[in-house]
Amino acid sequence: MQPSVAERADPPFDLHALRPVPFEILQLGPTDPAAKAWLWRNWSAVEAGVRPRYQVA
Repeated sequence: MQPSVAERADPPFDLHALRPVPFEILQLGPTDPAAKAWLWRNWSAVEAGVRPRYQVA
């Protein structure tokens, strides 16, 4: 029987850990064209597709 995701020792794939999004880009918000351009250039993604862990106010 395989361990559940919560029991696994390996961390989930985290693009932010590999290539952090600069604070200035986070401040722009998820719909800003410059933020989407940054995501595309650095992560080859336009949207994260998952709920963010935190939001910049």
